[in-house]
Amino acid sequence: MIVTKPINISDEYRKLAMQGEPIFDHEQNLVVISVQDYEEMKKAKNNVEYLTMLKQSDGELKAGKIVYKTMEELESMEN
Repeated sequence: MIVTKPINISDEYRKLAMQGEPIFDHEQNLVVISVQDYEEMKKAKNNVEYLTMLKQSDGELKAGKIVYKTMEELESMEN
């Protein structure tokens, strides 16, 4: 990710950004979005990855690919 100061962004981009909509620059293959939108996208991506991991774990559980340990066995592994 590249972070830049507003002074480095052209006046045209700045005016568009003030409207709160993403800015698309097809010439430079560039999209400028708000920090809030970026954080929401990052959170959604992380949620998808987490849900995928949970689904995989559920599948392993249903397939019997689990290991049972007693508390004593776990405590002995600690040392």
